[in-house]
Amino acid sequence: MPFKTRILIADDDQTMARSLSDYLSRRNFDIAFAGNHEESLRTLRSFDPGVVLLDYALPPVDGGETLERLKQLRPEMPVIVYSNDADAEVIFRLSKLGADDYLKTPFQLNDLFTRISRVLEKRGPSDGGQLRDRVRRLDELEPILVQRQRAKERRGLRSGMDCRADIMAKTGKGQLSSARAAADRFARLNDDDGKTGLRENDCGRKSVWSRS
Repeated sequence: MPFKTRILIADDDQTMARSLSDYLSRRNFDIAFAGNHEESLRTLRSFDPGVVLLDYALPPVDGGETLERLKQLRPEMPVIVYSNDADAEVIFRLSKLGADDYLKTPFQLNDLFTRISRVLEKRGPSDGGQLRDRVRRLDELEPILVQRQRAKERRGLRSGMDCRADIMAKTGKGQLSSARAAADRFARLNDDDGKTGLRENDCGRKSVWSRS
């Protein structure tokens, strides 16, 4: 199942935030909200977004300070700032602080989607928490893989012991050295070079051998 890109909407205007959320959810994004500066920083850590949409008027400080702090925490994360202020000095300041794009309100939602797609393409496939999610899932799988490997090793050990017992019973004490040599040949089938297969061992039986 494909991962959804996470978007944090940092805006104290609930009507605006909900409108953006409804549209982006239909575009298969995962959305979280923050209504002020501090909440945006907390949500950044917990939600781990791939993109932030930041209202320049986010209280209690201006969006420039919030942008600067967000970029300190996650320099690689795209931030799109929007505002009804089209002053060239404001736009220049935001660009110097690391804003990836700027939208003057009101704007078309399709235009917003285009801007989001663009910053994600620039950033590449490791946006947001997707890579971290994959790492966490691999961490969860690791104990299972270790258990399987240990079970495989125990099965191989038991097969080796059975084979040695059969060889000893067939050869007798006078042929102990030959039995040991045969058992050693079996052991070599269970070395650690990462391969698996089916071999006929010295007991005359076919058994699965593991080179894990």
